[in-house]
Amino acid sequence: MSGPVDKQKQMLGLCVLLLKGMLEQTLVEAARSKGDGGASWLDEYEAELVLDVKQTVGQGIAIEDEAAHIGGFLQLLQLIFEGASRSLAEGPDRD
Repeated sequence: MSGPVDKQKQMLGLCVLLLKGMLEQTLVEAARSKGDGGASWLDEYEAELVLDVKQTVGQGIAIEDEAAHIGGFLQLLQLIFEGASRSLAEGPDRD
């Protein structure tokens, strides 16, 4: 039997999966608009976002919790950019 917390986790997981796909597609389209295949722009953009996330300072959150959340977000960010890079490398007919 699943409780309200389990349902919330399931809904959050579904939202993350849906948003991940949309973000990947948006990144691919933005990269293609930059010319030269867009791979270098995609790499630079990822590096900027990672730096921004690492410089984030939480308020009212235990340092251990903040580190865990930032680490999890960085993993998700990496997955999104890896997916976008794969789609970009496969070309426009493979999206």
